[in-house]
Amino acid sequence: MKSFDKITKEDLLGLPLKSYFNYFANNLKKEVNLEFLTILFTELQFKEKKPYLTRRKLLPNDKRFKEIEIVYDKKSNNKVMAIVWDFQFTLRELLNLFGTPVIEYEPYSNTTYFKYIMKSDIKFVKTGHQEHLNDIINLKKLELVDILSNNNRILDIEFTFLQMGF
Repeated sequence: MKSFDKITKEDLLGLPLKSYFNYFANNLKKEVNLEFLTILFTELQFKEKKPYLTRRKLLPNDKRFKEIEIVYDKKSNNKVMAIVWDFQFTLRELLNLFGTPVIEYEPYSNTTYFKYIMKSDIKFVKTGHQEHLNDIINLKKLELVDILSNNNRILDIEFTFLQMGF
């Protein structure tokens, strides 16, 4: 695969999701250029909004995703803080993409998060589900092989975003 600064939209469009996200997890550098990412993901106009950090919302070329959001800090020379892909996927697909996650429940937001700590410039990959999932606490005790071989309904829980953060 090409180095990150040489990759094109066309290169990304043909990749299976596992290869696509592994490529970003292993090659994305914290100095990544905001404009390069914008051009890589879309040819269309984008929207920006600023609660705390600025969020650039893109309609992606890759039709597997409904939206891609680049979160960046204008005060820090447009430093990219995270990329969020908006698309539908199940827990089974998440496990196939990244393996066994760290599972955390945040009571104040009633959200169960699935996180992966990375060993690259990407510090984490995460997604969340908006409810306390008691069954998932039991999954923490199982090995990945047991989880994947289990034909449990919990594996069909759907998620709507995947975030990679620096």
